[in-house]
Amino acid sequence: MNERLPWVLAVIGVLLISGLAFNTRAEKDSVEAEVVSLMTEAKVLYEEQGHATDALVLIDKAIALKPDTQSLRHRKAEVLIGARRDEEALDVLLEARELDPENWQSYTLLMKVWGRLDMCDTAIAEVEHYMASHPNWAKAYYARGFCHYKEHRWDLALADVQKACELGHKPGCEMADKYGKPAKILSVEREMIPQ
Repeated sequence: MNERLPWVLAVIGVLLISGLAFNTRAEKDSVEAEVVSLMTEAKVLYEEQGHATDALVLIDKAIALKPDTQSLRHRKAEVLIGARRDEEALDVLLEARELDPENWQSYTLLMKVWGRLDMCDTAIAEVEHYMASHPNWAKAYYARGFCHYKEHRWDLALADVQKACELGHKPGCEMADKYGKPAKILSVEREMIPQ
């Protein structure tokens, strides 16, 4: 009887662990389903009905369920940017960047916000730091070009959108083709918002 005891205990242990894993998996699935539901409803409220405040409430609920999910913070920042609440978006994006400092999406959105808040020197320094380890990031060149433009550095702005184009960024190509001469770049402020 004692010889069977370790096997019985092992089987009981496996069954207990399997049960816990099942419960944990079921809980994860439930949380995932709730987050998807919240984000779907937030999308409808914001994109189809234009209710940014209501959408942000739902996004905050999703973030509370999955606080380490960077993409939820990105979506919140996008809604805040769309609502022209740039300072709030900046705070959210800095939190998102802390979760994964290597995520390019944080930098793309940060460039947009820093540019709109006239913090181009900060934006350029930050993106150049990121670009040091990601030299072929086309969107960085495009976004940096926007900031150079805002600072009236026309040649640098044009060089950056041309580099973005060389790296395959379609909006960079469109800007480089349309404003291939520095004199033409004076009229592009609205068109060069980072994408």
